[in-house]
Amino acid sequence: MSVTELVDEIRQMKSAEKLDLLERLWENLAQEYDQTDLAQGHQEEIQKRFDKYVNDTASALPWEKAKESILKRYADRDNTRSSR
Repeated sequence: MSVTELVDEIRQMKSAEKLDLLERLWENLAQEYDQTDLAQGHQEEIQKRFDKYVNDTASALPWEKAKESILKRYADRDNTRSSR
């Protein structure tokens, strides 16, 4: 399957399916790449966000709650688009 065909298939997916695919791709990339492969600017941004979390853990959401919120937001958007 070509990249173009793959992208066309992805465009047909619902947002929840796209997010699941993205999560699986991210996990796959995390297994393949070491943090040293990241650009310096990316490493700095990750460190900045981590430091912000460490200094204010109360503002962070558990992944499951954040994921639920994201899925709901995109499901609502999909429903709005399909009712047009």
